[in-house]
Amino acid sequence: MLFLAVYILLGLIAFPLALVVVAVGGLFKRDWWDDAMARFGRVPALAADRPIVVWCASVGEVNTAQRLIARLIEAAQAPVVVATYTPSGLRRARELFAGQATITLAPLDCLNCAARWVTRLRPRLLLLLETELWPLTLRIAADNGARLVMVNGRLSDRSFPRYRFLKFAVRPTLARFDLLCVQTEQFRQRFVQLGAPADRTVVTGSLKFDLTPGATPSEDATALYQAFCAERPVIVAGSTHEGEERTIGEALVALRKEFPDLAMIVAPRHVKRAGQALDDLTAAGCRVALRSQATAATARAADILLIDRIGELGWVFSLGRAAFVGGSFAPVGGHNVLEPAACGVPVLTGPLTPNFLAEVEALRVAGGIAVVADGPALIAKLRELLADEELRKRMGEAGRRTLEAHRGATTSTLERIWALPLERPPAVS
Repeated sequence: MLFLAVYILLGLIAFPLALVVVAVGGLFKRDWWDDAMARFGRVPALAADRPIVVWCASVGEVNTAQRLIARLIEAAQAPVVVATYTPSGLRRARELFAGQATITLAPLDCLNCAARWVTRLRPRLLLLLETELWPLTLRIAADNGARLVMVNGRLSDRSFPRYRFLKFAVRPTLARFDLLCVQTEQFRQRFVQLGAPADRTVVTGSLKFDLTPGATPSEDATALYQAFCAERPVIVAGSTHEGEERTIGEALVALRKEFPDLAMIVAPRHVKRAGQALDDLTAAGCRVALRSQATAATARAADILLIDRIGELGWVFSLGRAAFVGGSFAPVGGHNVLEPAACGVPVLTGPLTPNFLAEVEALRVAGGIAVVADGPALIAKLRELLADEELRKRMGEAGRRTLEAHRGATTSTLERIWALPLERPPAVS
């Protein structure tokens, strides 16, 4: 209780600062103002039945939960609300579910914001992707009758020690969950060690294995990509971070000595970094066209097409003869190696993937991924793949088979969720 009291006090103190940050930040990044009042609990009150709310941190979690959310909408047991914590996640959720679900930003976890947000939406079921542990919002939601469910729960090697250090703060929040659906037995044991109820913490697998290749973009976008890729081999590098674009650009320059028509499509993890990525790729000696500005002619004249829009990468992976997944040379934990595997494309990743150990290992055992140590190793593996069509086919098929063998987490999770009473009696004060 002492921790919660201090947490509430700090939130009230920080609230005026948060108002200033959002107001000033929006002058430089206009998407900060998009639905900004939802941060402070100003969401429309739903006239319909109490909804099922799916809480996703950002784009990655929205993509991971895509099939689960679609199944919830199809079930029509209650209206569905998708809440995200970032403007980019908000845009992605709108792209996928506009007109099918209510899309909003999640609130700041301070008393006035969280209380207003919960009492206006009145969720009967609050599903939180992976490790979204917000003490106040979860407490208020539970006290107002919502069932709390963790979905696709995970605690990486990097994050677990931090949560263990804060176990005194985490334990009461975990104890409030009616159900924790986690990816692996190792993660289950870690959550239980932190205070999750053992009888309510179950292994349901990873939702990431249930993904499907991304939807085909608009006709204009498709025509642009086809013009860029026509009659030349293409490598796709997705979810890249600072420093990785320079490595990728240098790899392209080196490989073009043997494969002079070789081109690349590069997608930074964060669109706001497109300018920096452009500078780094140009400094490496590449001719770069921005996706948002390119025409068929300018794209064709470029060595690299740089994606500065959200929502196209999942489909773009299918255009590559091989795909490199970023965040794996940079120390950020890695990104979803299953997206290119779902397209039947050979996958390459760097060594720094602590957030995706299970996914990388599953692909490695099947032969669908190559882990490369650095830039020279990346060049060597790409050279091998570009020269060997049979190797590309074997790796691509191995990736597809891996996803098929591990599918089922969405169904398993939903079976557990539907076994719960959809809401509990509100707490009596």
